[in-house]
Amino acid sequence: MTIFKKSFNSNKIQFKRRNEIKSHTTQINSILKTQIKFNS
Repeated sequence: MTIFKKSFNSNKIQFKRRNEIKSHTTQINSILKTQIKFNS
C-alpha cells in the first residue's frame, strides 16, 4: 500500500512538472513571436 502511495505521489509531481514545462514553453514561444514581429 505504501509503495502504491509513493508511486502515486511521484506521478503527481511529474505531472505538475510537465505542466510547468508546458507553460514555460508557451511563454518562450510568445516572447519569440513578439521579438520576430519587432525585428521584421
